[in-house]
Amino acid sequence: MIDSHAHLNDVSFSDDLEGVIRRARDAGVSCILDIGEGIESSRKSAGIAEKHDIVFSAAGIHPHHAESGGSLLEIERLLSHEKVVAVGEIGLDYYRGQAESGVQRRLFEESLELACRQGLPVIIHCRQAFEDVRRIIGRFAGIRGVMHCFSGGAAEAERFLELGLYISFAGNLTFPKATALREAASFVPLDRMLLETDCPYLAPQAVRGKRNEPAYVRYIYEFVAELRCTSPGELDSRLSANFSDLFGVETRKDKKE
Repeated sequence: MIDSHAHLNDVSFSDDLEGVIRRARDAGVSCILDIGEGIESSRKSAGIAEKHDIVFSAAGIHPHHAESGGSLLEIERLLSHEKVVAVGEIGLDYYRGQAESGVQRRLFEESLELACRQGLPVIIHCRQAFEDVRRIIGRFAGIRGVMHCFSGGAAEAERFLELGLYISFAGNLTFPKATALREAASFVPLDRMLLETDCPYLAPQAVRGKRNEPAYVRYIYEFVAELRCTSPGELDSRLSANFSDLFGVETRKDKKE
């Protein structure tokens, strides 16, 4: 299994990161993509990836930090690191309004331009901003990437699939009232799907209320396998291929640290 979006660089993992990664291995997780949200977290993420063979990294500035997250020049330097494989987490968030929307849009466009120059995929955050995200991405022909922690329904998913993007689902898919999300997860072709924890947030229903961690991605795999009437093993094979195709990463199921 792959956790395609984690925040191991979060302070909540400071005291037991080694144990978190060990538990992920024991649960059958073969690869974790750790995501930056600004300069410092992106640097920390790259450092974690250096030390752990199953961890890879993404560098970017989250829309919440569009006014304070640092310079894209620093992000561009990090993209030369051999284990930094994507630009992200980037995008738009009109729900919390932690940064002015115009500033968010400019940063998003500049981040997409950076990804295009570097030939790297993007990891996109979108909350209550579907139309603007779709419109902006549509101006970047050939952009590759994933809509992370997807929060829309089947209609919204279809519009992003038309742009060539992957759709990733997190633990909130397993929540009892997530009807629209389950419709989207039933609609998205398996060859365009990824799964993630978005840890330490959004622990799946089976462990809801706990700090989320990569080992818990198994609950999401089990849920989607049942939803899609396939086996967890078959789902794992398909989604591992998706991850490798998008990020150019070979998963390392048998390698020891």
